[in-house]
Amino acid sequence: MADNNHVNQHRFDMTGVLYEMTRENQRGLYAAAARVYAERYPDRNHPPPKAFMRLHTNMLADGRFDTPRPHHYEVQENVHTGEILGAFEEDPHTSSRAVAQAVGVSQYTVLNVLHRNGYHPYKVHLHQDLTAEDL
Repeated sequence: MADNNHVNQHRFDMTGVLYEMTRENQRGLYAAAARVYAERYPDRNHPPPKAFMRLHTNMLADGRFDTPRPHHYEVQENVHTGEILGAFEEDPHTSSRAVAQAVGVSQYTVLNVLHRNGYHPYKVHLHQDLTAEDL
């Protein structure tokens, strides 16, 4: 967690320098911010102007330091979800590979749809037998 705090502090300081530069000068903003950051924090790694531009864009768009990953948003429903789930309702013992081939999607897509809908695909492997003598 300490690394994450260090990274956030680094980004916070970048934002502070960027804010100061915005007030002073609109032209060459990101290059100037990178220059001031390098002067102010000589012992750190110096980000290029493009890093300041991405930081600024992310802060304005999402109010975040980093770019949000697609999995943070609502997962889009696959157009074949009903067909995939229906195949498993019809025959729960079928394989994900067979359903993928029948529906015309990848096996990864089938497993992803199953996972998102609370299904846990598995195959039963019997390794022992119970007999009448077993207690």
